[in-house]
Amino acid sequence: MAEVKGSCHVSNEALVQLAIEARNHAYVPYSHYAVGAALLCSDGTVYGGANLENAAYTPSNCAERTAFFRAVFEGHRDFVAIAVVGGPEGEAPTAWCTPCGVCRQVIREWCDPATFRIVLGKADVAPREYLLQDILPMGFGPEDLGESSPAGASSDDAVKGTTGHEHGCTCGCDKHSKSNQ
Repeated sequence: MAEVKGSCHVSNEALVQLAIEARNHAYVPYSHYAVGAALLCSDGTVYGGANLENAAYTPSNCAERTAFFRAVFEGHRDFVAIAVVGGPEGEAPTAWCTPCGVCRQVIREWCDPATFRIVLGKADVAPREYLLQDILPMGFGPEDLGESSPAGASSDDAVKGTTGHEHGCTCGCDKHSKSNQ
């Protein structure tokens, strides 16, 4: 999937559809479990990612990390949401697929836990939405090492959930579509 540019106000349903399209690029000759991700940047750019396996397993890469690494490589650092879908290769995604622990920690590197949205999708069902702080409580971030956080949250803010921006949009707009909530 090529990057898509547009509004940061992409609906959860549209983001899930982009993740389903990204899933078509999965390389899963061992597990046969294909995962797709669509990462929404604050400027509206969307980066797709798919899981890429390796016979040695450990060097494999998850869809979420593929999307993040593509976006960061291209210079993006402000993210709004990621949609994730997964399931048996060649079949529609029919089970909820959540980011693994390593992916949650990678997401935490660049995202404010109190505002970054994790959107889970599967075929023919409304997406489910969570905040990063809900699926990675008290995550370890750059500020825990005395560094400034690319996400703008201090460790106290991340624990308390008081970073100030309610909906994860960092584009400077003054409202956000309720359909994304």
